[in-house]
Amino acid sequence: MASLIVFGCCSTQKQIGQINMISSKNISNMADYELIAAYARGNQKKITKSKAKTLDDALEQTVREVPGGVFVMNAKIYLVKGKYFAVEGDVWGLKQNANYKGYKVGDHVMWKTITGYKKGTVEAIKDSESCVVIEDGTTNRTTIKYVKLMRADGPTPEE
Repeated sequence: MASLIVFGCCSTQKQIGQINMISSKNISNMADYELIAAYARGNQKKITKSKAKTLDDALEQTVREVPGGVFVMNAKIYLVKGKYFAVEGDVWGLKQNANYKGYKVGDHVMWKTITGYKKGTVEAIKDSESCVVIEDGTTNRTTIKYVKLMRADGPTPEE
């Protein structure tokens, strides 16, 4: 019994609320919002690392992590280390505004592989580090980090 009490006291995060929808921005009734990322910031490591001193800051960290994000639905709010906040949930926004590192859905890109260069089209912005690309001439979907992508406006560097 004593070990359970010690374990409970040492927890670094505690869920303090659950909210259907939360935003720090004005939401337009005329906009056609759509789900951009399900369960954003939804892993223990990201929650535990939060240094947001206010709920507004925690919400902004979650929304900014998803390009095009505007608000969070199905939000869970955490108190971390007794003084920081973290928010996780489904990020909604305007997909046509979603871009990261200059790439957006529909962009034609290329990347280097062991066998040479491949070309494809950005299908989805996954997160702040990578996107999903459909390889030209196939139905293969690949997750590629932005740092490995190049614009495919012309020939490959080998050509």
